[in-house]
Amino acid sequence: MFQVAKSKHSIFESLKVFLKSPADLQIEPIVKSTIHDNNKRTLNKYDNHPQQKHWNYYVLFLFVCALIAATLLLFLQHKMNVLQLVLTAVFVLLTLLVCGGILENKRWMKAAEYLRLLFMMVAVFAFYNQSVFSTILFSTLLVAVSSTMSFILLTRK
Repeated sequence: MFQVAKSKHSIFESLKVFLKSPADLQIEPIVKSTIHDNNKRTLNKYDNHPQQKHWNYYVLFLFVCALIAATLLLFLQHKMNVLQLVLTAVFVLLTLLVCGGILENKRWMKAAEYLRLLFMMVAVFAFYNQSVFSTILFSTLLVAVSSTMSFILLTRK
């Protein structure tokens, strides 16, 4: 875009390059091919997933789980002890780390997701002395089973 803006003769035409849509501009073929080659090189690493749409739904599910856990952490922090607070915060951070790894298609995402699932199943027992332990256990098992099944199905395809 800077190359196209430099090639314009007036400041008004240079500003149009940044404000108008690419379809409205009449770009020389040489500059257009350069822009296309640069975009193709930079965006190539994100086109590796054959089922990116399904992975995006899975990441959305994980993000909603992290959002719910963080909300519960904020609203119920006065009823939790330090161990429960730390485990919940680590769970939220691990979930967000896995979301980023999946979106960037990192090699370590598979191990990080299994670590997150294992951590979630172990951390739930820190809430054993709470009066709502059965609800927490049931919801954690539901999330863990659905998350594990979805992740296994997505990694096999």
